[in-house]
Formats: sequence, structure tokens, C-alpha cells
Amino acid sequence: MSPEKGPDLAIRAALKTGLKLKMAAKIDVVDKKFFEREIAPFIDNKQIEFLGEVGHIGKVKLLKNALALIAPIQWQEPFGLFFIEAMATGTPVITFKRGSAPEIVKDKKTGFVVKPWLNKKPNLKGLIKAIYKIKEIRRDDCRKWVEKNFTSEKMADNYEKVYYGLLKKERESG
Repeated sequence: MSPEKGPDLAIRAALKTGLKLKMAAKIDVVDKKFFEREIAPFIDNKQIEFLGEVGHIGKVKLLKNALALIAPIQWQEPFGLFFIEAMATGTPVITFKRGSAPEIVKDKKTGFVVKPWLNKKPNLKGLIKAIYKIKEIRRDDCRKWVEKNFTSEKMADNYEKVYYGLLKKERESG
């Protein structure tokens, strides 16, 4: 639970759309004031719910039953494992176009990658528009995308390609 993950924007989007928002996260000491000031006042345990930190089974249960994962990231996310975890359960992702997000979330196929700024402010309108369109995303496309691109086998294959590519360069130069 940190400002970089954009939970305050997720709350604003939920309030505008009338949808329920369940947030599960650890609150680090450094983010405690942010949570108390920007998040806690909106938690009513009806529309906006904070569950705290959940384990793997709890996370899977939350994600597989969610309409979407809303992740309005406020930084250049270097990887975004939580995007992959959501899509692996068949849950589409709505996020901002920052860092690795466009490489991980296939826009209009496994979720929506929204332009982060509108008139020099975070693009809340874009988030809301994506929320209203989320049912256009086929949940099985999310799962297939992860199976095709983000398995441990795929990762190992890619490491191996890099390794052999480096060996080839070394032989050619040496």
C-alpha cells in the first residue's frame, strides 16, 4: 500500500462508478501516514474495503472473483508481477501506461493500458472509461496470454537464449 501503486485513484474511480473496491496490501512503516491520510478516510467496509495483507490462497481467491485488477500505478513499474498474477486467474487489468505495463498487459485484449495524464492530472476519466468497458475483455484471453508469455519455462528459455547469445558474441570477438 503505497502512493506509487495509486490506491487513492482506485478509490476515486470506485466512488465515481459505484463499484465495490477490495484492497489487499501490506502497509509498510514508511507508507503508514499516506494510508492514514489518503486511504483510511474512505474505507467504509461496504463499497471500499481494506483487507490488509493476504496470503497466496487469499490473493488467488480475490483475483479470480474480481471484475478487474485496478492498478493506476504512479511510477515506472519495472515488472509488475501483480499484473501477471491477476491475468493468470483470468482477471483483466486496468493500469496506466508506465514502465513495463504495456509489455505485460495487452491493451484491449487482457485489459486496458490507459494514458496516465489528462490535462496535467492523473487520468481518472480514462480509468473510469476502462472500468465501464472491462466486460469486453475475455477472461480466458487473460489466462492464455500468461500461459504463452509468462511461465517459468518461458523465463528459463529466454535466459538460455540470452546466455547462448552472449557465448556466441564472446566467441566471435575472442
